[in-house]
Amino acid sequence: MGGGSRDTAGAMPEESTTPDLLEFVRHLLHAAGMDGDVLARFFAPDAVFLTGVGRFEGRDAIRGYIDDFNSSYDEQSFVPDEVHDLGKGVAWFSAAVTGRLRGTSSDVHLRFAVVVTHEGGVVSQWTDYATTDEARAVAERLAEERG
Repeated sequence: MGGGSRDTAGAMPEESTTPDLLEFVRHLLHAAGMDGDVLARFFAPDAVFLTGVGRFEGRDAIRGYIDDFNSSYDEQSFVPDEVHDLGKGVAWFSAAVTGRLRGTSSDVHLRFAVVVTHEGGVVSQWTDYATTDEARAVAERLAEERG
């Protein structure tokens, strides 16, 4: 967001799947508060990003969505609550976002949950869910399907 630093040191994912998923998610959420260029590096070139407002395919589309989202805030931060690696390239996490809408004194406090599939240290698909129960159920089903 506007309050975030453009310094990207430590914000890049590891070359192979990060052994510490919590640390990867922390870096990912930190990057979400920066700009689309920084966050897009966490995604495969053909990644899919699904949110309540639409489907964004590929790094350029993801970058554009993040930049549009971030332009609504003067400052914001994302903090993970729970992070679960189910194996087979499937993980889910919940997080809280707090921020101040651009040009106002209004604070925003949101909770959300995400299911990600990942491979080679990058996200191949990100899907937002309104509740942790929904994200958990989808992630467990997906991990089971991947056998």
